Amino acid sequence: MKYLFLLTISPVQSFIEQARKTQDLKAGSQILSDLITFAIEEIERTTKKESFDLIFPEKTIESKPNRFITILETEENMQDFGDKLKAKIQTHFLKETENLLKKTGFFEKCREQLEDYFKIYWVAKKYYDEKTYEEQHKTLEGLLGAVKANRPFKQLEEKGRKCSVNGELNVKFYRKTSDETKYKREVKGDKRKLFHSDVMVIEHGKQYAGINRSDLDSGEGLCSISFLKRKWNLKLYKLGDEGEKVKANSFPSIPEIALLNVLSKIEEEYPELRGKINVIKNVNDQFFYDENITEKEYERIEDIAQTNGVPKNLIVEHQKEIAKAAKRLDLHLSTYYAILVFDADSMGNALKDKPKKYQKDLSKCLGDFAKQATDYIDGFSDKIQKGKTVYAGGDDFLGFINLDYLFEAMKWLRKNFDITINKGMEKLKHDSPNLSFSAGIAIAHYKTPLSEVLHWARASEKLAKKKYKDVEPSKNAFCLSVLKHSGEIHQTTWKWSYQDGSFTSTLDIISNLLNRLINEDVSSKFIKSLDTEFRKLIDDKGNIATTHNQIVRFELERLLKRAKEKSYEGKITELSDNLYTLFEKDKSQNLGEFVQLLEIIDFLHRHVNSTKPISQPKKELA
Repeated sequence: MKYLFLLTISPVQSFIEQARKTQDLKAGSQILSDLITFAIEEIERTTKKESFDLIFPEKTIESKPNRFITILETEENMQDFGDKLKAKIQTHFLKETENLLKKTGFFEKCREQLEDYFKIYWVAKKYYDEKTYEEQHKTLEGLLGAVKANRPFKQLEEKGRKCSVNGELNVKFYRKTSDETKYKREVKGDKRKLFHSDVMVIEHGKQYAGINRSDLDSGEGLCSISFLKRKWNLKLYKLGDEGEKVKANSFPSIPEIALLNVLSKIEEEYPELRGKINVIKNVNDQFFYDENITEKEYERIEDIAQTNGVPKNLIVEHQKEIAKAAKRLDLHLSTYYAILVFDADSMGNALKDKPKKYQKDLSKCLGDFAKQATDYIDGFSDKIQKGKTVYAGGDDFLGFINLDYLFEAMKWLRKNFDITINKGMEKLKHDSPNLSFSAGIAIAHYKTPLSEVLHWARASEKLAKKKYKDVEPSKNAFCLSVLKHSGEIHQTTWKWSYQDGSFTSTLDIISNLLNRLINEDVSSKFIKSLDTEFRKLIDDKGNIATTHNQIVRFELERLLKRAKEKSYEGKITELSDNLYTLFEKDKSQNLGEFVQLLEIIDFLHRHVNSTKPISQPKKELA
């Protein structure tokens, strides 16, 4: 008997984004992908292979979503088949977890938190070849909605200190601080810690079977789920010394992302510093910034430093050499980075009432784009790393981007999304789905909690969709949010393009002004002047009377001309007209939003380095 079968695993977004480290984020995505991969392979193994037809997602995609749809054939009762598959997934997850935690001897005390964490839902209906796939798929999606609306749950009652990462489950693993170990404080009996009896306490500076120093920071308490993220076997790759794709031992940290372009250029110009850069990466990557090399911070990671044979004075020397090299190359050690998330607009409508072949081919195009996006951001396609991908599903993406490559990466993603998916479907003899995506970008200081930056990135994406929901083409926008270390926040939302025949004309205009500021062709003083002059004319929402639009245009041009440096030979009128176009053609004509955009560009010009190759002769460090 043939069946149309759909299976989904949750939670998804909350599970992935409950993270303190970048590696937590990557692990959350991969755990879900690995479970879905196991389920697909299990169905393929236990049903008639000639009838197995995976519709979504593309089988070869690395970062699989939390669901799949397939046509399968089996003589087994479908209720038994589905329940057995669900049980196999749960058993597989527990077995993998036991293998990772067995050395700690603490798996059984973690079992209760683990075995009911993931909720697995499946639905199936008999599939008839003579009926249209579209109607049968629509019925299946309706069944899934009904199942989710009546989801059962098991109450897990826990009293005690909650996990440092998700704040939901009780702590199962805790590493003492140096003071707690030094003064032999008994944390289980300390009422301030609120520990229950089933918690594994690790002494500061000591090695334990199955627990590496990088798995647990001093004073950090993790539940079973969060600790599992630190232990999961990640499939990681990086650029090798010759630009080749090689296996990596860890996911890049936030300071590594922020300094990606700088460290790459230092290693290129001063190969003798490569070993010293790796020493700091292995000990504590925050030591790239001299403000962090304090007695307190060194004491916190002293056991790691001693394991690597690195005394504090050597770290100080290495940091000074790296900072000196950056200065000689006219680079600064950037403290800001970006998180970029995007989600395809109206994806449900693109699949609605579409035949099977159309959905399969669209899945293939999405899979092709996912691989291309990962290879581009991670640098495998052109040997220039711009950031690091957390997951790329084709219709969605989450990744870290180095600020120096931010607008370049945004342009590439938006243009190639259309080429690979919309044009790709046309090449496969289908009508174009005319898919677009909306993106949220959060730019933050490396010390800002990762969970906060993720929250702003996700909220920015939702705002981009919401603001332009009723503007044709619907959605198809991006939102930039800047979280300054001082606490000040800037946010602005725009369509990707206001120009026919271009996908990224807005970014072209932004990049042009940014380059003019970086090259000191134009002073940024015009931004403050524009804000000051019009502040009293805008309302609380940033709007200005349309009768003043021409005044805005003339004043913008006048201020830019005053801000122009004598050495700049470019046309200021063209720059001014392009900037005004953004204000004029946007549906809101919101001057407050426009000024926010200019202020963000001004902020970025002070925090980015050029991505061009070093052109000046190499200067000796000595």
